[in-house]
Amino acid sequence: IWLESFRGKAGYLNEIRSAANSYLNNNSKVDGIFPLHNYPHTPPSSNYPGTIYNKGSVVLAMLRYHLGDSLFFGSIKEYLNTYANFTATSQLLQSTIEGYSGQGLDWFFDQWVFQAGWPKLTSNLKFDYEGELATKLHIELRQAQNPDYHVFTNVPVEISFRDKSGGWHYRIAMLQEDGNTSITIDSAYKYDLQPGRIEYNQGLEVVSLVEVVKEQLSGMREENPATDFQIKVIPHPAGDAFKLKFYSLGDRVNIKIYNIAGQEVYNLYKRTDPGFQFITIDTTDFSSGNYLIQVVQGRNSDSIKLIVAH
Repeated sequence: IWLESFRGKAGYLNEIRSAANSYLNNNSKVDGIFPLHNYPHTPPSSNYPGTIYNKGSVVLAMLRYHLGDSLFFGSIKEYLNTYANFTATSQLLQSTIEGYSGQGLDWFFDQWVFQAGWPKLTSNLKFDYEGELATKLHIELRQAQNPDYHVFTNVPVEISFRDKSGGWHYRIAMLQEDGNTSITIDSAYKYDLQPGRIEYNQGLEVVSLVEVVKEQLSGMREENPATDFQIKVIPHPAGDAFKLKFYSLGDRVNIKIYNIAGQEVYNLYKRTDPGFQFITIDTTDFSSGNYLIQVVQGRNSDSIKLIVAH
């Protein structure tokens, strides 16, 4: 909120997005995966784990988006005024917000405060054609997290894409009661909707604690991307970790990273299914600077520049 007063809404969302990335790429792996309420205080967690700060800030941002500013800030002031100088609980926070807003929030607090995990999504892209012209793109998001975690509902996912002139367009898809959702983009030929060009959770309205782990094609007429894996580094520049997004041909993939001196500093072999892949790479031990990522599949290879900034 403080950053928003100086940098506007975009600065606020960038800070929330950074907190989400830190939780997904770092805290959840270091601390373990646990609820915000009644979290463990023993290793690998602690009395003040990073999870409660990073996940907690994203969860509050999602609650603000759901309620709207008037109800959100009004209920938070009510909570602070009621329990100032007293010990309060998650349940009291929920009941105060419910009383002020007039909304039942069991569904929100159950999945984001009292339970662990987050939605891991696969994105399936399917084009409709009239002759050779792509008239519609259907984007279907389905939850694919471990069955031990529950299904998340009423979660907004902002989808971003460019038109042929480079201008950005945004749509918000809401995860439904079954945990899945879909949107349709009409006049698909007007936009750059090739796989790897669509962005998720990077828009101008809302940041949610979601992770797109795979993007795949269904019924698309495409050229063979054998020598263009459409590699992308998310976020970039990278900090202590990043996601490497690339198109897999369904072959064994070799990912190498070289420093500016040409020395190999990372090497991973991984078998993948066809479609877009998202692989998290830890750069905690990398020095800040420029690197080269090389992705090799069979006889084909592609590369991209990497900047690490701690």
